[in-house]
Amino acid sequence: MYNFNNTDYLEIFVSCSQLINLDYVSKTDAMCVLFVKNFEKWTFYAKTEIIPDCLNPVFIQSFKILYDDLDNELLFSIYDIDNEFNDLVHQEYLGSLRIKLSDLIKHKNTSFNLTRSLMIEGHSKSRGNIHLTSEYVNESKADLVLIINANIYSSGFFSKKKSYFFQIARSFGSNEYHNIYASEIVNSKKLLKWKFIKLSLQKLNNTDYRRNIKFIISTGSNGGKFDLVRFSKKIQNVKKRGQLIIISCNIEQNYSLIDYVNGGLEFDLNVAIDMSLSNGLKNDPTSLHFVQESLDNSYIGAMKLYLPYLFNFISQKKINVTLFGSTKKMKTTLVEANLDKFLEFYNKSIKNVKMGGPTKITNLLTNFLTKCGQAENKCFLLIIFTDGIINDYTDCCNLMNTVKDKFVNIIFVTLGLANNHFMTSILNKFNCNDLNNQKKVFVDIINLNKKMYINERSVSMVIKSLTQLSNNIVSYMKCKNVIPKNHTNENLLEEKMAFYEMIQKNNTYNNLKISQKNDYVCPTCGSTINKTWNSNEKNEKRFNLYSISDKIKKWLVFK
Repeated sequence: MYNFNNTDYLEIFVSCSQLINLDYVSKTDAMCVLFVKNFEKWTFYAKTEIIPDCLNPVFIQSFKILYDDLDNELLFSIYDIDNEFNDLVHQEYLGSLRIKLSDLIKHKNTSFNLTRSLMIEGHSKSRGNIHLTSEYVNESKADLVLIINANIYSSGFFSKKKSYFFQIARSFGSNEYHNIYASEIVNSKKLLKWKFIKLSLQKLNNTDYRRNIKFIISTGSNGGKFDLVRFSKKIQNVKKRGQLIIISCNIEQNYSLIDYVNGGLEFDLNVAIDMSLSNGLKNDPTSLHFVQESLDNSYIGAMKLYLPYLFNFISQKKINVTLFGSTKKMKTTLVEANLDKFLEFYNKSIKNVKMGGPTKITNLLTNFLTKCGQAENKCFLLIIFTDGIINDYTDCCNLMNTVKDKFVNIIFVTLGLANNHFMTSILNKFNCNDLNNQKKVFVDIINLNKKMYINERSVSMVIKSLTQLSNNIVSYMKCKNVIPKNHTNENLLEEKMAFYEMIQKNNTYNNLKISQKNDYVCPTCGSTINKTWNSNEKNEKRFNLYSISDKIKKWLVFK
């Protein structure tokens, strides 16, 4: 069983300086790789991006590591990436640093900096310096969404088109910053338009709204090297070069399915079990329903694998269980939402049921869709355990085409070796989450073979399926601007105002406005619809870009 309790992580930022240059024509294309020692063996943990042609790289990609054991050993290795092979054996090794996790921890509420030399075992000469900045992770469910443009003043009629990109740096104290974002490169003479930025507030400021944010802009000729365009508080001997424009600035909350469940969202879980003859006679050892005392059959194995994850977070005490495909009329029974009680019901039913056919699910889907339209304050989920053989495919498709105003979630758990052509077809046809077109039908398929036991592969398949389900529900709530009940508008507004005050310190975002919609109530769980925070389009904030007079570099400065 997975542990959903909060865990503590340490985030480590890496940069290097004065790296040894192993290339003759260009400079080092550096990448940092982190290894963790497990059972006396170094294991790959993660890697950063590649910084091309640079002896002083600042890596944007950071490392997040669980600090459960402070004696854990870490190995930071720097490589010069000269070819496209993924294997590190084919790359040039610059040097490494070996430390313990405890060496990166000082105080929980402060960051910690560590600078050491990169070394190769058996050599006494330094290969460069590595700088590590660590800080405890304060998780945030909010993202900053920012759109930035810039107007560059042309130096003359014959000025050439240049390339520009910008970076955002995170503050770790007085004059200590580390890059956390790099934009795409745009080519223009005057007007620069970058794609919108979406950054987690944890990544941006570790949820500390008092921290400054540093913008770094680089410019250069097409195909040439880039010079930094820095932002500074003091401006001396500068020349105005243009304007940086904040088109919009917004904070979006990212809630999880657990947040919505804790906030009052109710689940109506429905389980259907295929009892048709295509599964095989129940007394036949090759049947999917064949029951043995010492060994679970295919259906019991699938139920043990899938249902406990759902029982962990649904609030309902009983679930609806339907047996279809037998000779008797389809009947729904209320069963306690407990795995032992559920399996007890299944074992009792399999002894008394008389299997029939053909396998038709149109009536099952009709009853489920009717129920979905009767209550608007619930999230309805239907899980169908079947061998994968469906005989009324056309009728099912026609029925699902009529679903326009219902939010429906259906998961097929298929067993056996049957041809899943029907499953693949219905998945491609109905797995559409275009909420703007009112198509809210989510259909997923998890294919388990005849003897699927609980192992790493099967658990991974189930988690992937449930992740897709969770994402679908959360996306629906987000499109409807719904926030959980325990996350009130006042709390959200406090977070936004704190960030607003932080970016307003230097009078650079004065024209951003707080706009408030009327309070609406979600028809799904009764939660209050979110307030929004956007810029005033008529008064986009513009601030000047300056250039320091320098024969070698052209610096843009932010005031």
